[in-house]
Amino acid sequence: MNETAPDSLDPPAVQGDALVFGTRSWYAFRKSWEAALEAAQLDGFHFHDRRHTFASWAIQRGATLPELKDLLGHSSLAMVMRYAHLAPEHLRAAVSRVDDVMVPARSGKNRAEEAEPESLKGSR
Repeated sequence: MNETAPDSLDPPAVQGDALVFGTRSWYAFRKSWEAALEAAQLDGFHFHDRRHTFASWAIQRGATLPELKDLLGHSSLAMVMRYAHLAPEHLRAAVSRVDDVMVPARSGKNRAEEAEPESLKGSR
């Protein structure tokens, strides 16, 4: 790679409320999008497919649901819940918080049984 190649790979500095296509209007870049699809011979590929891919990849790489909500511009978490299944780590983390209750301690009892008051022991 030559000396200028790395510089050309760096994204331009983002200023303010920078938009990928410079506008929120679909019609402003629709012709270019459709021409690119035709040139690439992509049938059945929609612009929104890229948004879904971004969201899926972001969740799989550790973005939280509230972060994804903000990144996608959704007004509620309900809209991003469709991606929750792609990040089971948060469920694993929740389960791991109760692991020490379930795993028997050296005494052969789990920690919940060890902490059980004398008055409740044997009442099960």
